[in-house]
Amino acid sequence: GSVYFIAGVHPDNVDRTNQKSHSDWLNTAEVAARKQECCGIMSGLNLSREHGTHFAQEALLKGSCLIAARTHLPLIMHISPDKEDINSLERVLEILNEENYGVHVILHDALTATAC
Repeated sequence: GSVYFIAGVHPDNVDRTNQKSHSDWLNTAEVAARKQECCGIMSGLNLSREHGTHFAQEALLKGSCLIAARTHLPLIMHISPDKEDINSLERVLEILNEENYGVHVILHDALTATAC
């Protein structure tokens, strides 16, 4: 059988490192996404995490959306599974609607998806 993977940055791994590191992460994800076995781009938001990571999470989400659009792969969106964190899902939907990336989205860990 074959092994497939998704490429990207999980929001729980985002910290306050400099933007150069984030750019490197996105470049690595895009190179991996061009492999035949890649079936999606991982991204998302977890706004229940430290407030200082929110800007970086959103920037990486937007970069991941661009990669998904360029590679024609679906965006696998990790949304905080915390039932109290409806803000993550709402913010992801706002970003997707504002920017109109034209990508297919698969929700992952989105217990709050019933609020859509």
